[in-house]
Amino acid sequence: MPAGDWSKTMYQGDDFTYTLTWSDDDENAVDLSGYTIYYSAKKTQTSSSFIFNYNTNEDDEISITDADSGQFTIDIGGGTISNFDFFNAIHEVVAVSSSGERTKLLHGELTLSREVGIS
Repeated sequence: MPAGDWSKTMYQGDDFTYTLTWSDDDENAVDLSGYTIYYSAKKTQTSSSFIFNYNTNEDDEISITDADSGQFTIDIGGGTISNFDFFNAIHEVVAVSSSGERTKLLHGELTLSREVGIS
C-alpha cells in the first residue's frame, strides 16, 4: 500500500495534535501490537539531521492510543513548536514491526507558520 500524502502546517506556539488510524487496503484497522510508530521531519530528503524524530517507545509526542483499532496520536505541544526553526520541511510517519519490517504510512510537506511576536 503506498504511503498517503499528508501535507500539513504547524503554527508556532500552537499544539499540533492528530489522531490517526492505520487501515489496510480493505479499510480494516491494522493491529499495532508489537509496532513502533515514528514521526520525523527533515529540511530536505537528503538532510543528515532531523528537525525532530519521535517514536512511540521513547517520546511523549507520539503514542499508540488503541492498538487493536490501529489508532495512534501525534501530539506536539505549542511550547515545543515555538522552538522549531524552519520554514519548509518534509515529514513522514513510519510503522516498524517487531521483526523490523518498515511501512511508510504518510509523507508530505510540512510548513511552519511563524509567530509574529505581537504583544
